[in-house]
Amino acid sequence: MALEDLIARIEQDADAQVEAIRRAADAEVAAIALATTQALSARTEHSLEAERLARRAAFGRQLADRRRAARARELAARHATVDRVFARALAILPPISRTGAWDAVWPRLASEALSYLPGAAGRVRCPPEIAAIIRPTPGHDPRVTVSEDTAVSPGLVVEAGDGSVTIDATLATCLAQRRPQLAIGLLPEEGRDA
Repeated sequence: MALEDLIARIEQDADAQVEAIRRAADAEVAAIALATTQALSARTEHSLEAERLARRAAFGRQLADRRRAARARELAARHATVDRVFARALAILPPISRTGAWDAVWPRLASEALSYLPGAAGRVRCPPEIAAIIRPTPGHDPRVTVSEDTAVSPGLVVEAGDGSVTIDATLATCLAQRRPQLAIGLLPEEGRDA
């Protein structure tokens, strides 16, 4: 082989090696680019998923807060309605208590309240119009005094002679004691289960 052939052969081998190195480098670059793209895609997907989860959690908290606020407004409105109903009921108690239907109730109510007192002595305090109904009751015990008291709302306040027991049987107190049950009755059907 002549020197020129040898040089040409070396140059060909060198060109082939350079081409092989170039192909290997291109393949390595392509593999690195693919791995980078996949990692970036996975990282972006992970980041997007984390952001979606964070947004979903924030939305859930906001929704819960808004539902609580709406429920609080609803309950406040219901309480205001109940308050208006009871204010109206308290306002109409005096005229209602002076109707004929109550004339038979007052003596029975006084008698029942007096039955809870220790001993027989006691005092009934009530508005003048109710005192006028209770005093002439047949079988009235003389140890029980009936006092006209304009400070007592419609109804009776019965006190033991020794002061040990006081029974507030005014209509306002009876209404206040029944307020929880009456308030439930004022709720719409769907609000009773909530």
